Amino acid sequence: MKKSLLLFSTIGLFVLDGHAQINTVELGRASNVYTALRTEQNQVYANDASGTVAFIHRQDVTIWGGGSAASGRLRYDISTDGGASFTNDVGVLNAAYTYSARYPQLTGGANGLVWAAPTLVSGGWDGMVAGLSNGTASSGTMTTTENYVLNGENTNLQGGLCPGLPGEYWTTDRAYSGTLAMDSVHIYKGTYNSGTNDVDWALHKGIFLNPYLGFDGVSRFRSPITAFSPDGMDGWVGLVGDMIGGSDTTYNPIFIHSSDGGATWGAPMEVDLRTVNYLSDSTSIMDELKYLWVNASQNPLSSGKPTCTFNFDLAVDAQGNPHMFVVVGSASTINNPAAAYTVYSSLVKLAIDVFSEDGGLTWNAVKVAPIYTFRGEFGTPDATTGLLLEMDNHTQISRTANGSHVFYSWVDSDTTVVGFGESDNLAPNLRIAGRRTADGFMTCPTWITLNDPVWDGRALWPSMAPEVLTDGSTYKLPIVIPNMFTNNQVEPCQFHYFGNDATLNEADFIAHSSLLDSDHCTIISPVSVAATPRSQDMAVYPNPSNDQLHVTGLDPLSDNLLELVNSLGQTVLSQRVKGQATTRVDVAMLPAGLYRLRIGSNSGTQVRAVVVAH
Repeated sequence: MKKSLLLFSTIGLFVLDGHAQINTVELGRASNVYTALRTEQNQVYANDASGTVAFIHRQDVTIWGGGSAASGRLRYDISTDGGASFTNDVGVLNAAYTYSARYPQLTGGANGLVWAAPTLVSGGWDGMVAGLSNGTASSGTMTTTENYVLNGENTNLQGGLCPGLPGEYWTTDRAYSGTLAMDSVHIYKGTYNSGTNDVDWALHKGIFLNPYLGFDGVSRFRSPITAFSPDGMDGWVGLVGDMIGGSDTTYNPIFIHSSDGGATWGAPMEVDLRTVNYLSDSTSIMDELKYLWVNASQNPLSSGKPTCTFNFDLAVDAQGNPHMFVVVGSASTINNPAAAYTVYSSLVKLAIDVFSEDGGLTWNAVKVAPIYTFRGEFGTPDATTGLLLEMDNHTQISRTANGSHVFYSWVDSDTTVVGFGESDNLAPNLRIAGRRTADGFMTCPTWITLNDPVWDGRALWPSMAPEVLTDGSTYKLPIVIPNMFTNNQVEPCQFHYFGNDATLNEADFIAHSSLLDSDHCTIISPVSVAATPRSQDMAVYPNPSNDQLHVTGLDPLSDNLLELVNSLGQTVLSQRVKGQATTRVDVAMLPAGLYRLRIGSNSGTQVRAVVVAH
């Protein structure tokens, strides 16, 4: 991964102060974390009217038995009191287990909970298992149907399972040859059958994407997702990729629209991000992407050609207009202006909402937040390949039931932990923000897990429901995050519900043009990565480290207790420091992984996420 020490330009960045303590609700468990790695899968369902929240996942065979072969059986956790309490591990949903399920999705309607998951057939993706389950399950019992559908129809990994008009459900994927993803989008429709009390699934439409092949003959698109407006009339499919006629060799947003409840679908539309002023690669606009990072001589390091990164999500507002939440960065640098399909992770990136206000005739994009770090690697190296699990910023979007507001969640690392300018997202914290669609008022980004003694730097692969819950003037974002007990992705994990802490209030929405002047936001001043940390601010560097950590900003008048805690909550190192503002912590003999460094003094306790990498 490309790394460099860069200076941030004089454009300030603003964020809201983070929470100090959060209280999650424990959900069910899975045999491994591979059930929850895709931003396109709608794994959490929430219904504001009924106060229902549900989360679907693969089961944990160490609890339910069956050995590793049974890890693809599905269960769900459900709350009927707005996320205050849950009944966990309800199921099993696919007891017949004809084929193993992966990456499950869940939605709902008047008929119950509708679920689906792609299936592995003879080692490859083929079809999906789907069903209709009751949504009460207060006693831990339930009924469900189990259907294996769409086999032999070139299916892949379905995304964006959602309701449309009453009794209709939708999901989508890219056509798949059995070994390669192809250049068409498949749109699938599920129809409630009152005679069988079930949902009948069929391939509704295939749409060719007209790929640009001029670079190396290979088409490039990321998995699509589906969303419908609150009234079910306007449906949108969203993906990112490169079609003929767009900004070639970069990823741009692509949209497909239905205005008649999904009966017919239009042609795909690619949005050229270069037409957005602050993303333009021209030389006439100073607030453009390539001026956000500069070298020591204040000259731009990027030629400024924008490209989407690889995570995105989709929502549709009250007016039937789409909102794609995605991270955009520079596709090239001054030294490599023709780089294809690459985002330079060490240059500044922006989380943006790409939207239309007229049904797709014109397009715009609003800045939601700066993105400081991009991709992190987590878990234990694979025994065969040596690879770790990767996570980008895991962007998710949701809306109110009536579509008046949209909400965003994503992860990014605290730069005081990983170092300002560090490109690796190694200590991810959960962020949220919101936008009111009628007037464009927005909230400042809020850091949810920052400084929490348990979750700081551990917000991995968060899933957010397409609909938020409301409590008076407070909006609760139904988010679920897994906890890997042993930092090993193939061992059991437990899921936690964050919807009671990931909240925003109506009073938080302010005019977008005044965000930079608002007292609601804390200014993060431009800082050189080579700058010496201020003595009154505790800092830990280098991070990651394979040798010694330098800790600065200790209280020299206090008895400071430094404790290093591993992912199991065990204290693996402890030392006291008094009479000095700096010290060193030797981590050379510790196993690689994510740790918590707690520093206690007379003035309180601070926590920093620390990565040991050998």
